[in-house]
Amino acid sequence: MTEKDFMETYSVPELVMEDFIQYAQLYNTSISLPGYRDEIATIIKSSLAEQLYDTEAKIKILNQQDRMIQKVLELNK
Repeated sequence: MTEKDFMETYSVPELVMEDFIQYAQLYNTSISLPGYRDEIATIIKSSLAEQLYDTEAKIKILNQQDRMIQKVLELNK
């Protein structure tokens, strides 16, 4: 899978989300899945992108969710 394909089409599977929550609970971390589902998925996806590609790929994914970055890009057009 190319970096572009990963960025555009990959979504974190439900099983990975559940495994992450279980792992976090081992360390007494309280995570409310419904409240932070999108944020957790973005962080997992960005971490995978960094491991598969590079740090720039991670930053691109994180910036997609950053409202300030999106506004700057919009104003720059």
